[in-house]
Amino acid sequence: MQPTDLICLLLSTIIAVVVFVAMFSIFGSPQKREDKIKNAAIRSGCIVTANRVAMDFRMPIREHSNSVYQHSHYVATYEYVINNKTYRTKHTFRSVPPKETRVYYMPNNPRERLFEGEVSVGIKWGAWAMIPLIIAAIAFWILKGIL
Repeated sequence: MQPTDLICLLLSTIIAVVVFVAMFSIFGSPQKREDKIKNAAIRSGCIVTANRVAMDFRMPIREHSNSVYQHSHYVATYEYVINNKTYRTKHTFRSVPPKETRVYYMPNNPRERLFEGEVSVGIKWGAWAMIPLIIAAIAFWILKGIL
């Protein structure tokens, strides 16, 4: 490895860290979002009950899977009413979904809500975390061409 490669690697790593910190400070962590919604809802009394109105069991067949059941899941549709307006949403579960659950919502925006037990950490945040790595690779490639 040549010294210019090390410089490019170091600079692209610094760029990736800066992008990651900027994204984290702008968008915040998923846990902060959950806490913000739940705390605002509790303070304002913005808590309703959602009822399960439909449920579907899905069991995709995977050729290279050891077990069909590790991919099976339930998709439940929940309905809840806020200020005489009905909202519907779907959620995925590994086990049988509850018939009803609490919904915490923001007083000024009922669409911004959190279901009891919902965890927003997952593929969305994982996909966002890939952005700094992609930017680092692009920066390395550009710097390599310049230096």
